[in-house]
Amino acid sequence: MGDVYIVAEQLAGALSDDTFELLAHGKALAGQTGGNLTAVLLGGDPALAGQLGAASKVITVDCGADFNPESYGAALQAVVSADSPQVVMLSNSAMGMDLAASLAAQADLPLAAYCHSIDYAGGFTAVSQLYGGKLDITAQLGDGPCVVTMLAGSASADAGRATGSPPTEAVAAPAVAGKIRFKQLNMPEAGDVDITNKDILVAIGRGIGSKDDIEVAEELAEALNAAVAASRPIIDAGWLPGPGRWANRGLR
Repeated sequence: MGDVYIVAEQLAGALSDDTFELLAHGKALAGQTGGNLTAVLLGGDPALAGQLGAASKVITVDCGADFNPESYGAALQAVVSADSPQVVMLSNSAMGMDLAASLAAQADLPLAAYCHSIDYAGGFTAVSQLYGGKLDITAQLGDGPCVVTMLAGSASADAGRATGSPPTEAVAAPAVAGKIRFKQLNMPEAGDVDITNKDILVAIGRGIGSKDDIEVAEELAEALNAAVAASRPIIDAGWLPGPGRWANRGLR
């Protein structure tokens, strides 16, 4: 009872920071429910399980190194069906949203997305952030089982990193004759500034007034050792470059 499962994300042989944030969330939640924390590693190198020391157990499923929503979804559903955890926690990423929606529909489970917190006190309560953080929605999910997707940055990745060698269980992937085939992965061109690594952002939107005033924001950012971030209208207007050289600079 009360077991919490998190779904680890890997790309190009490396675990994402989101995975360690999920471990931090999951560890805290398992402390409230009195259950165990299990990490589910779909595809990728099973040796990555050695980095998931915050979990009590790691389940690996060899369903292909490259993400495929059909094969990965079938693998996750098989694991959840066999073990019946109270909570399945995924990142609110492209992969996580694909898998969460599929799992919730196939297993007939409630789903809360865009969550920045989830707690248990006689029942699960998830708080979702909508409209760019302008609105918080509280969802009562009962005693579970349930599915939640957690926003990036809603927990400390460092809190989810821990040494240790949790027991690992390898589970066979179910045979799936799906219609989706992985062709290739196209990585975006690296930007000159990574806003996720900056403590301070100078964010500009329509209120900047004119394109010429962006220079003032850039001077302020330089003085503060910050990065310039822009809203969608600024990018769409062509006042700052979008995907490409400044792909990480604009907040789209």
